[in-house]
Amino acid sequence: MGSSKTSPLSRFLHIVIFIAVPALLVLAGFLIGKYGNIEIWSIMLALIAIAISVLIAYNQQIQLSKLRIIGAETSETARELRTASAIRSVVRVVFMLSDPCNKMGDRFRCLYTHEFKDHPLPYINIAAYSALQILTHRLGEERVELRGIMAGEEFLSDPTQGIVTEKGIPSDLTRGNVILLGHRTAGTVIRSYLPEGWPDYDHEATDAPLELPCWLVTETENLSSGASIDNTIIIIREGHAKSKKITSPAHPRYRDAAERGPGKGPQVAKAQDDYGIFARLHVKDCRYVILTGMHAYGTWIVGEFLDRLLRGENMTYRDVFLGKEDFISIVWGEVDEERLKVVRTMVHHDFLWTGGCRKWRRISAAT
Repeated sequence: MGSSKTSPLSRFLHIVIFIAVPALLVLAGFLIGKYGNIEIWSIMLALIAIAISVLIAYNQQIQLSKLRIIGAETSETARELRTASAIRSVVRVVFMLSDPCNKMGDRFRCLYTHEFKDHPLPYINIAAYSALQILTHRLGEERVELRGIMAGEEFLSDPTQGIVTEKGIPSDLTRGNVILLGHRTAGTVIRSYLPEGWPDYDHEATDAPLELPCWLVTETENLSSGASIDNTIIIIREGHAKSKKITSPAHPRYRDAAERGPGKGPQVAKAQDDYGIFARLHVKDCRYVILTGMHAYGTWIVGEFLDRLLRGENMTYRDVFLGKEDFISIVWGEVDEERLKVVRTMVHHDFLWTGGCRKWRRISAAT
């Protein structure tokens, strides 16, 4: 709100008036007593009236300026409140918090991977950290339970059976409302629901609870240096159609970094693009919101895509993400490494599906 303090000029005018008015009165009395001229008294009163009028007019101008400031700040506050309210409404729709059929509550568990190295704080890559900040900020800390999973630990093949893995991670972490962040957690959990051998399986014969038109597959690549590196790709498989794959444009940078070794990172890229998957799936008694990239770049991009969706930015297919059906989409974007920010995001115009479980239909730009 505007400051209530009096300005220096206003204080100066007050002081001048308070000193000048008594001085003029004293001077007028002296002159009248000495010269007996009543016109001097009239002149003095006129000067006093002018001075007081100037002061009143100035004070009114100050008050009007304060009112304008208060009005502008009130308008800005109202705009921010409307924006915050609109964001909350979109959050409720995307995460289905307002669904009357929702029996799982409004609290989500967010699973992500981290590592502990030579210090007590966990190591989390910048892409996952950025997405975690977006999720806790938009959903609210009271709705998000963060659960870090040690890199390399995996869930069981059927996370709905309540069995504990040999690493001691209870599979009930994957029940209820769950956000899967990054390809390690998302890939492991969702793979447990897919038909055995996916993407190569008999579409008619399977009784798996979930079939997807696209998903992540991780291949191990052996490097010339003798080291190995994971290469995550996206497989597109729709019904009986022959599967095809999308490779990550960021993978050559990962390969280069692996061959260079620790402490010898590659040159910073002005704009590095990558793909990721943004999805909302219901499987059995679980609701999954998935934010994962083929590599960390993609996870960063998908997290920023979600934030722009929640902020109400105009984008293609917005109505699909605000609908009631489940969806799975491939998102593309660019990361500016110099500024450490995502500069572009968009849904791949060929790869967006809605439906759920085992029935999906592709949404095209013309739809």
